[in-house]
Formats: sequence, C-alpha cells, structure tokens
Amino acid sequence: MEPQAVALVANTVWVAHANGEIRVLSQEGALLLSLAADSSPIGLASDGARLWVAHRAGIVTQIEAAAGTITARWVLPCGACSIQGIHWDGAHLWLSDFSGASLWRVDVNSGEAAAIPAGADSPTALASDAHGLLVLHQGLAAGESVILTRHDFSTGETTAAIESALFPTALASDGWTIWLALRDQQTGSLARYDAQTLELLDQVEAPPAGDLLLAGEMLWSADVSADTVTRRDPSTLALLETAPAEGLPQALAAGDGFLWIIQRRAGLLTRLWIGPASG
Repeated sequence: MEPQAVALVANTVWVAHANGEIRVLSQEGALLLSLAADSSPIGLASDGARLWVAHRAGIVTQIEAAAGTITARWVLPCGACSIQGIHWDGAHLWLSDFSGASLWRVDVNSGEAAAIPAGADSPTALASDAHGLLVLHQGLAAGESVILTRHDFSTGETTAAIESALFPTALASDGWTIWLALRDQQTGSLARYDAQTLELLDQVEAPPAGDLLLAGEMLWSADVSADTVTRRDPSTLALLETAPAEGLPQALAAGDGFLWIIQRRAGLLTRLWIGPASG
C-alpha cells in the first residue's frame, strides 16, 4: 500500500494510503485502527477533533478523530475534479482543484461548498497566515508566471501574487515568512519571502523538495531527488543537517519530538527524532 499523506491528530499518526485505507498509528508506530475510505487520497487536514481526507476525484471524508469513525462524506460539484490540496484555516476547509483552476471553500457543519476562482492556473498546495489563504500554482507556462496567490479568507478574492520563471514544488508559512521550494530543469532552490509584502528576502541552492515543514523552530524539506530530508535555519536558509530518506520522500508531519516522513516509492512511513521542541 502506497502512503500518500500523513498528519498528527491528538497524539496519534494518521496515514492515508492510495487504496483509500486510513491507518491510525501510535507515536511508537503500532497500528491502532484502520478505516476504509475512497481511493486516491491526496491530503489530510484537521482542527484537532476532526480529520478531513481530500480525494483526487472531489470527495471529502470527515472523521471524528477520538472515536475513529467516519461521520460525513461530501462530493464536490466540480465534475472532472483534480483535487491537489486541502487546508483548514480555523473556520473553513479549503481545497484546490488543479484542472478547474478553482478553490473550494467547504462549511464543515453543513458540507456546503462554494467555488472560488484560484487567481491563476493549476492551484496545488495550500497554507495560511495572518494575511490570508496562500495557494501554490504549478502551471507549465514558459517564462514568468504566477506561482503563488494570496486570498481573502472571507471573500476568497485574490489580494496579492508572486511571479517567477521557476517552477514551485512546495510551500510553508509561519505568518511572518513564506518559504517556497523552486526548481528549474537542472537544479532546485529555496526562497524566503516577507509574508506581508511578498518581497523576496533570500534564495539559496537546494535539492528539489516535495514538501516543506516548519517544526521545532527549524525548516525541514523532503528532498525528492536526493532521497534525503534536510534541516535548515528558517531565518537564513543555512543548511544544518541532512538525513537519508530513500524511496522518494514526499510528505512531512511533526509532533511530540518526531518528524514523520512518507517515502512514496518505497511505500514507507518513517520517523526521525528531532527533539522535544518540535510542536
């Protein structure tokens, strides 16, 4: 079974597999529960009590985390969806539809979903900060194109954008800073932006990354081409540590001192001790 997404909820580790199985593990890796959901999950989001699973075909599964039971299943009215990202902003659930160039804002009490223009083509990863919802765009247009948009939480309106000639692969934000993983045909880089102004602050060479995560006051990257995970100083992007993660490290989660790594080609979920301050 190929793991696709991982999240930590209430001191347990939730893993979504390609066949639709949702596994719940203890922090020691013991299997606590297995649930059957729709196939092709692409991401997980949680408010600490509920877990939402986004499926590529436009389905959202809601799970009550403490009971481990599926409490709702919503089908988005998007036809031939290609859902790529899911994010909980504290009030609404957001999903990105790559093929429809749209965002979906879902009321998790009623399941009602509203379509909102994504502001650019090919929306994928989602995050948020004090200034709004952040959307990564992975279009293939040659030359400069929009790689990130910011949206008003209330209206969904696009309020700002970042353009680049490089291809974005991952996104992270802490409210003050936005980090983007970028690549061209041969090399990769990490860029750091001011969250309020979207001004580029720093950019360094780095292996192409499939995921970025701020944990333990450090910036971690899943280096898909190098089969490693890397720890960096988030304020300078200086490299501090590299650890092996063979088999296409693709997704990261952290909590209780551990970094959890999905290695998709190898079909593995592994953990790395990163210290008690991981949060």
